[in-house]
Amino acid sequence: MTDGIAVNQALILLIPVSVTVIALYVWCALALGAVFAKSGEPHWKAWVPFVNLAALLVLGGIPGWWVLLLLLPGLGALIVAVLVIVAAHRVNLSFGYGGGMTVLAALLFPVWATVLGFGSARWIGREGRRRRGAEPDATGFGAPETLVTASAPPPPPAPPAVSPFAP
Repeated sequence: MTDGIAVNQALILLIPVSVTVIALYVWCALALGAVFAKSGEPHWKAWVPFVNLAALLVLGGIPGWWVLLLLLPGLGALIVAVLVIVAAHRVNLSFGYGGGMTVLAALLFPVWATVLGFGSARWIGREGRRRRGAEPDATGFGAPETLVTASAPPPPPAPPAVSPFAP
Protein backbone atom coordinates (compact mmCIF):
# COMPACT_ATOMS: atom_id res chain seq x y z
CA MET A 1 0.00 0.00 0.00
CA THR A 2 2.79 2.44 0.79
CA ASP A 3 4.53 1.74 -2.51
CA GLY A 4 1.47 2.95 -4.40
CA ILE A 5 1.35 6.14 -2.36
CA ALA A 6 5.06 6.81 -2.96
CA VAL A 7 4.64 6.31 -6.70
CA ASN A 8 1.66 8.67 -6.76
CA GLN A 9 3.60 11.33 -4.85
CA ALA A 10 6.58 10.96 -7.18
CA LEU A 11 4.33 11.37 -10.22
CA ILE A 12 2.68 14.42 -8.68
CA LEU A 13 6.13 16.01 -8.32
CA LEU A 14 7.52 14.72 -11.61
CA ILE A 15 4.79 16.02 -13.93
CA PRO A 16 5.13 19.77 -13.12
CA VAL A 17 8.92 19.55 -13.20
CA SER A 18 8.84 17.79 -16.58
CA VAL A 19 6.42 20.33 -18.03
CA THR A 20 8.63 23.19 -16.79
CA VAL A 21 11.80 21.66 -18.26
CA ILE A 22 10.11 21.04 -21.62
CA ALA A 23 8.72 24.60 -21.67
CA LEU A 24 12.19 26.06 -20.96
CA TYR A 25 13.73 23.92 -23.68
CA VAL A 26 11.16 25.02 -26.25
CA TRP A 27 11.62 28.67 -25.22
CA CYS A 28 15.43 28.40 -25.55
CA ALA A 29 15.15 26.61 -28.89
CA LEU A 30 12.82 29.24 -30.33
CA ALA A 31 15.01 32.11 -29.13
CA LEU A 32 18.29 30.48 -30.20
CA GLY A 33 16.72 29.69 -33.56
CA ALA A 34 16.08 33.41 -34.03
CA VAL A 35 19.67 34.23 -32.97
CA PHE A 36 21.02 31.65 -35.40
CA ALA A 37 18.82 32.99 -38.20
CA LYS A 38 20.17 36.52 -37.64
CA SER A 39 23.75 35.31 -37.68
CA GLY A 40 23.45 33.13 -40.77
CA GLU A 41 23.33 29.72 -39.08
CA PRO A 42 20.57 27.24 -39.98
CA HIS A 43 17.53 27.59 -37.72
CA TRP A 44 17.19 23.83 -37.12
CA LYS A 45 20.44 23.67 -35.13
CA ALA A 46 18.68 25.30 -32.18
CA TRP A 47 16.40 22.29 -31.74
CA VAL A 48 19.04 19.51 -31.61
CA PRO A 49 20.31 19.12 -28.03
CA PHE A 50 24.11 19.15 -28.29
CA VAL A 51 24.29 20.72 -31.72
CA ASN A 52 22.78 23.94 -30.35
CA LEU A 53 25.60 24.30 -27.83
CA ALA A 54 28.21 23.52 -30.49
CA ALA A 55 26.68 26.08 -32.88
CA LEU A 56 26.67 28.71 -30.13
CA LEU A 57 30.32 28.00 -29.37
CA VAL A 58 31.19 28.27 -33.07
CA LEU A 59 29.38 31.63 -33.28
CA GLY A 60 31.58 32.74 -30.39
CA GLY A 61 34.75 31.63 -32.14
CA ILE A 62 35.28 28.50 -30.02
CA PRO A 63 35.59 25.08 -31.70
CA GLY A 64 32.29 23.19 -31.44
CA TRP A 65 33.91 19.90 -30.48
CA TRP A 66 34.52 21.30 -26.98
CA VAL A 67 30.93 20.22 -26.26
CA LEU A 68 32.37 16.72 -25.94
CA LEU A 69 33.75 17.82 -22.56
CA LEU A 70 30.23 17.20 -21.25
CA LEU A 71 31.16 13.52 -21.32
CA LEU A 72 33.59 14.16 -18.46
CA PRO A 73 31.76 13.76 -15.16
CA GLY A 74 31.60 16.84 -12.95
CA LEU A 75 34.30 19.14 -14.25
CA GLY A 76 33.28 18.83 -17.91
CA ALA A 77 29.92 20.52 -17.36
CA LEU A 78 31.60 23.38 -15.51
CA ILE A 79 34.12 23.91 -18.30
CA VAL A 80 31.39 23.90 -20.95
CA ALA A 81 29.35 26.39 -18.89
CA VAL A 82 32.33 28.76 -18.78
CA LEU A 83 32.89 28.30 -22.52
CA VAL A 84 29.21 29.10 -23.21
CA ILE A 85 29.54 32.33 -21.19
CA VAL A 86 32.69 33.30 -23.14
CA ALA A 87 30.94 32.47 -26.42
CA ALA A 88 27.88 34.49 -25.33
CA HIS A 89 30.16 37.47 -24.63
CA ARG A 90 31.69 37.22 -28.08
CA VAL A 91 28.25 36.85 -29.68
CA ASN A 92 27.16 39.95 -27.74
CA LEU A 93 30.08 41.86 -29.25
CA SER A 94 29.06 40.62 -32.68
CA PHE A 95 25.59 42.04 -32.09
CA GLY A 96 26.98 45.31 -30.71
CA TYR A 97 26.21 44.68 -27.03
CA GLY A 98 28.59 44.75 -24.09
CA GLY A 99 29.23 43.06 -20.77
CA GLY A 100 25.78 43.60 -19.30
CA MET A 101 24.31 41.21 -21.81
CA THR A 102 27.00 38.69 -20.87
CA VAL A 103 25.81 38.82 -17.26
CA LEU A 104 22.26 38.30 -18.53
CA ALA A 105 23.44 35.30 -20.56
CA ALA A 106 25.16 33.81 -17.51
CA LEU A 107 22.18 34.27 -15.19
CA LEU A 108 19.09 34.05 -17.43
CA PHE A 109 20.07 32.34 -20.67
CA PRO A 110 16.54 32.10 -22.17
CA VAL A 111 15.97 35.82 -21.59
CA TRP A 112 19.34 36.64 -23.19
CA ALA A 113 18.54 34.56 -26.26
CA THR A 114 15.08 36.15 -26.48
CA VAL A 115 16.49 39.69 -26.37
CA LEU A 116 19.05 38.92 -29.08
CA GLY A 117 16.79 36.78 -31.23
CA PHE A 118 13.53 38.70 -31.14
CA GLY A 119 14.86 42.16 -30.30
CA SER A 120 16.13 44.84 -32.64
CA ALA A 121 19.74 43.65 -32.53
CA ARG A 122 21.54 43.33 -35.86
CA TRP A 123 24.41 40.94 -36.57
CA ILE A 124 27.56 42.99 -37.14
CA GLY A 125 29.74 39.92 -37.52
CA ARG A 126 32.97 38.72 -36.02
CA GLU A 127 34.99 40.97 -38.31
CA GLY A 128 33.02 44.01 -37.18
CA ARG A 129 33.74 43.67 -33.48
CA ARG A 130 36.70 46.04 -33.50
CA ARG A 131 38.25 48.47 -35.90
CA ARG A 132 41.45 47.38 -37.52
CA GLY A 133 44.45 48.70 -35.65
CA ALA A 134 42.51 49.37 -32.44
CA GLU A 135 44.50 48.39 -29.40
CA PRO A 136 42.72 46.01 -27.02
CA ASP A 137 42.33 47.09 -23.42
CA ALA A 138 43.46 45.10 -20.36
CA THR A 139 40.66 42.56 -20.80
CA GLY A 140 41.79 41.70 -24.33
CA PHE A 141 38.81 43.35 -25.98
CA GLY A 142 38.63 46.72 -27.63
CA ALA A 143 37.18 49.70 -25.84
CA PRO A 144 33.46 50.31 -26.49
CA GLU A 145 34.20 53.26 -28.75
CA THR A 146 36.22 51.00 -31.04
CA LEU A 147 33.13 49.20 -32.32
CA VAL A 148 32.72 49.60 -36.04
CA THR A 149 29.89 51.81 -37.19
CA ALA A 150 28.39 51.77 -40.64
CA SER A 151 29.82 54.57 -42.75
CA ALA A 152 29.31 55.70 -46.33
CA PRO A 153 32.07 55.09 -48.87
CA PRO A 154 34.26 58.11 -49.64
CA PRO A 155 32.92 60.44 -52.33
CA PRO A 156 34.39 60.15 -55.82
CA PRO A 157 37.14 62.63 -56.73
CA ALA A 158 35.99 65.94 -58.18
CA PRO A 159 36.39 66.36 -61.95
CA PRO A 160 39.18 68.70 -63.05
CA ALA A 161 38.19 72.33 -63.25
CA VAL A 162 37.52 73.59 -66.81
CA SER A 163 38.19 77.24 -67.57
CA PRO A 164 35.27 79.03 -69.27
CA PHE A 165 37.73 81.08 -71.34
CA ALA A 166 39.44 79.77 -74.45
CA PRO A 167 43.25 80.03 -74.61
